[in-house]
Amino acid sequence: MDDAASVEGWLSANEVSCVRLVATNHDGLVLGKHMSPPKFLSALERGSPLADTAFGVDPSGEVALGWDWGRWRGEVADIVLAPDPATLIVDPNLDG
Repeated sequence: MDDAASVEGWLSANEVSCVRLVATNHDGLVLGKHMSPPKFLSALERGSPLADTAFGVDPSGEVALGWDWGRWRGEVADIVLAPDPATLIVDPNLDG
């Protein structure tokens, strides 16, 4: 699938009602967000923002070494999750 129309067709054919857009942090924890198919389709072009602080904590929620949210940062920045349609799968354990 290399364009939004084919992805939209795949989502429809598989009766997808919720898409999980995920990445892993340095500890292997899955981070991301759930979104509707229309929101996911818009993310194909622009990506979807996620606070970068989500990647700076360990499994217990403590700040990991090497991350500094000092005054030099200013506002909390976002990273952009860029969906890869080639990795789309249907989770057999969930409806929709």
